[in-house]
Amino acid sequence: MKRIYQAIPAHLRVLAGLFILLTLFINCTTRYKIDNNTTFEELKDKRISLHSELLEVSGMDVIAADRIALIEDEHGIVYFYDPQQKKVSSTLEFGDDGDYEAVAEAGNDMYVLRSDGKLYRIENYKSESFKVHTFDLNLPADNNESLCFDEKHNRLLLAPKDDFEHDKHDKSRPVYSFSLEDFTLRHIPVINLSISKLAEHMKEQGLLDKKDDDDPDFHITDIALQPGTGNLFMLSTEQLLVCLDPSGNLLSVQKLDKDRYIQPEGISFFDSENFTISSEGKKGKKHGKPAVIGFFTVDNSKSN
Repeated sequence: MKRIYQAIPAHLRVLAGLFILLTLFINCTTRYKIDNNTTFEELKDKRISLHSELLEVSGMDVIAADRIALIEDEHGIVYFYDPQQKKVSSTLEFGDDGDYEAVAEAGNDMYVLRSDGKLYRIENYKSESFKVHTFDLNLPADNNESLCFDEKHNRLLLAPKDDFEHDKHDKSRPVYSFSLEDFTLRHIPVINLSISKLAEHMKEQGLLDKKDDDDPDFHITDIALQPGTGNLFMLSTEQLLVCLDPSGNLLSVQKLDKDRYIQPEGISFFDSENFTISSEGKKGKKHGKPAVIGFFTVDNSKSN
């Protein structure tokens, strides 16, 4: 082996060494911190590129290990995706074309949120005789993309993205609840994320472009509750992943790789230790990129 290696020209040996180092760098693990005892990391070799029909995937909800509900922002169709087989296993057409942005299963029903704040309830969605009900939520924003099921309180949680009606929301990001007992929206937020607190955390971690910027952009594209802890994860257009405790206290702010997640749109948990993030793709023959689903694992051991 030594003789064979020495027979290779020196410049080729250097190039081979650089290639090995580059490969190690690309596949190295990036560990993100939630709190002093908890971190998470991406399982980079597990990421899946989606078929072109899901290029504009805009929301997701994990149903089972082999079944993820996906929505895209053009058609009234729920796609059931099997990450193990890497294909769509079935679809459910529930409405006309529209800007659909989020999806969440709650018991026997499936809920889909349209960007203008119209909520669709697909009652008994597994049945061939399912029924569709709609609710105009009158959220205080014209653009809404976040939805998740809060099983403990039998409600949905929703977080508007932008285009707020009132200037007060320039300083906070509210999270509202929709009761599944009486199917009404509670107009008092269950959580209000302070933008100034977000800025403080981002400054500490060097995530702000300007050191004196106390008004960072933060456009929420999806939310998810972590089973067991009740922590709320918020995903944003800016590739930020924010974690709040059940009381709404800010635990962490992390920045995803923008080259791997060019437009993160969906987040959902398999269980307390595993979650997934979806990202829209980009059209174009030369610079186009497929939509992707990435997989992450949570480590609850003491972080260094």
